[in-house]
Amino acid sequence: MIDLETLPEDHPLRNTLLIDLGAEFKHPQWTEFRPLERGRPLDKNTYNTLTGVWIEFFKWRVPGETK
Repeated sequence: MIDLETLPEDHPLRNTLLIDLGAEFKHPQWTEFRPLERGRPLDKNTYNTLTGVWIEFFKWRVPGETK
């Protein structure tokens, strides 16, 4: 599991589309992470292009191992 917030800003994973990474997100009030689904508004974002509440209140991760 990779926590996208902990990576340096110029890391390639922070600049890859979240949907291509299979990214998952979680609000503090939720018990589990939820996968980002294709066709949703956020699937055109990278971690670095997220703004506002999506960075302040949500945790983003990439499950498993990535190359």
